[in-house]
Amino acid sequence: MRWIVCIAALALLSCGNKTDSPETTTQMSEGPEHLVQLHLPKSDHITVRLMFRVGSVDDPADKHGLTNLTASFVADGGTQQYTKAEIDEILYPLAVGTGASVDKEITVFSMTTHKDNLETAYGIMRDLILAPRFDASDYERVKKSAEKAVREDIPENNDEVLSKRALDTLMFANHPYGHLVQGSESGLANITLEDTKAHFAKLFSQKRLLIGLAGGYDEAFKQRVLDDMKKLPEGDDTLVQLPEVAMPNGFEARVVVKEQALGTAIFMGYPLNLDRSSDDFAALMVANSYFGEHRKSYGVLYDRMRSTRSLNYGDYSYIEWYQSGHATQLPLPGFSRRQNFFSIWIRPVQIAEQFAYVPGLEPPELGNGVHSIRHPLYELKKLIENGMTREDFDRTRKFLMGYCKLYVQSPSRRLGFLMDSRLYNRKDYINEVIALLEKLTLEDVNNAIRKYLQADNMYLAVITDDSEGEGLAAALKENKSAPIVYKPEVKSGLSKEVLTEDKEINAHKINVTRMEIVKNTELFK
Repeated sequence: MRWIVCIAALALLSCGNKTDSPETTTQMSEGPEHLVQLHLPKSDHITVRLMFRVGSVDDPADKHGLTNLTASFVADGGTQQYTKAEIDEILYPLAVGTGASVDKEITVFSMTTHKDNLETAYGIMRDLILAPRFDASDYERVKKSAEKAVREDIPENNDEVLSKRALDTLMFANHPYGHLVQGSESGLANITLEDTKAHFAKLFSQKRLLIGLAGGYDEAFKQRVLDDMKKLPEGDDTLVQLPEVAMPNGFEARVVVKEQALGTAIFMGYPLNLDRSSDDFAALMVANSYFGEHRKSYGVLYDRMRSTRSLNYGDYSYIEWYQSGHATQLPLPGFSRRQNFFSIWIRPVQIAEQFAYVPGLEPPELGNGVHSIRHPLYELKKLIENGMTREDFDRTRKFLMGYCKLYVQSPSRRLGFLMDSRLYNRKDYINEVIALLEKLTLEDVNNAIRKYLQADNMYLAVITDDSEGEGLAAALKENKSAPIVYKPEVKSGLSKEVLTEDKEINAHKINVTRMEIVKNTELFK
C-alpha cells in the first residue's frame, strides 16, 4: 500500500471548513445507489473517493500481492497523457495528493483539492483510473517496493506490526485473509505487467465501485464524475466467498524468532461474530474502551501494564481490525471487512538480555514476554467475571459519545466513514453509534461482555529474539513459572498489592494446544 499525502492539503482541510458544521449545512443526498455525498456548500475543498470492493482476497492463489501491486501501480504511475514525473510536477505546486489504499476486501483511490484546482486535479485522478499509462518502468519501481516490503520491511523493521501479520497467517490459515496484503515473495515473483493490466480490467469495474464526494462541489461536477465512471467495464459484483474461521482450541501459538530483536511483541485474538451492523457493537465498544482503548491511558491494560509496571509503550484491545495502529491515534476509514476478530496488542516488552547487566539484579532466564501474555488474559477474565461498575460504565460511555466525533473531524474522514457505513447496511455509522451509546445501560454492556468475550481460546503470535524463543515457547506450553522482571529501582516503588498480584499472574495457566517456532524470514515466502 502506498499513500501520497500532501500535508498542506490536510492542514487546510482541518481548519478551512468551520462554517460547514454537519448539523447545519451538510446535505447527504440519497442519490444513486453507488454514490455517497457529503455536500458542504461553503467549503473551498472537494474530496473524491473511489471505493472498489476489491482487495487481497481477490489475489489468485499463486499471485499473492496482485491487487495491492495493481492498485499501487495505477495510483503511483502515469496516465496516457502524462508520465509519473509530469504528474508530480503538476500536482506538487497545487498541494494535491492522490493515493490508493488496499486492504483485505477494499481498495480506495482518493484525492482532495482546493476548488480552484479541481479541473486539473480531478482530470489526473480520472485518467489514472480510466486511462492508466501502465508504463514498464513504473511497474518495475512499484514491484521492487512491494518485494522489499515483503522481504525486508515487514519481517525485519517493525516487530509490533510483524506480530499482527504473523497472527493473520495463523488465524486465517487457508483463508483468503491469510496472506499479506502486500503479498508473498513467491507470489510477487509470479506476477507480470500483463497480470496487473488484466486484474485491473477485470475487477476494478462499475459493479464493484462506490463513489464518494465531499465538499463544495456542484451538481455539474457530481454528474461529471458519475458519467466518467460509467466508462469503466460493467464487471461482476460477485464477492469472494469467505469460509468460517474456526475458534481456536485452547491457545494455538506461533513464536516467531529473529536475530537482534529488541523485545518481545505480542498479538492474540479469536474470531468475533459481531461487527458494526449489529446494535450490540456499541455495547462491546464500551467494554473494549474500558479494557484497552487504543492509545488511551485510562484503559485497564495500559494502566496495569504500562503505568503501574512500566512494562512497555502501550497495551490495547480491539473489537475490529485497526489499521496502522502503530502510527495513528484514530481509526481510519476504508478498511471494512466481512469477518471480524477480537484482539489484544501488547507492544514490545523486555527480553532477558536487556536485564543481563543491571546492577543488583540476577540475570533472568526469560524476559517479560510470558508475563505479558498471561497478564492481559488475567485482566480479561476478571472483566468477564465481574463486569463493569456503574462508575466505569458512566465515565467510559460519556467519553465514547464525544470521542467518536473525532473520527470524522475532516470532510475526507467523514466521507470515508459514510462510505464504510454502506458496507454494514447503515446510513451514517458514526451518528448511529452515538445514538446507540446514548441509550445503553450497564446491563447491556455486561451482557455483551459475557456474550462475546472469552479468555480461554485464542490464536497467539509472538515475535521475540532468537535467544528467547525456545524458552518462551516451553514456558507457555508447560505453564512454567516465568515471573515478571523488574529493575530494582522500579520494584522498590511498587506496592505489596502489585507484587502479590504478580504472583497470581505468574500462576495463571493457559492451555497451549499447539506451538510452533518459525523464523521471521520464513513467514512470507
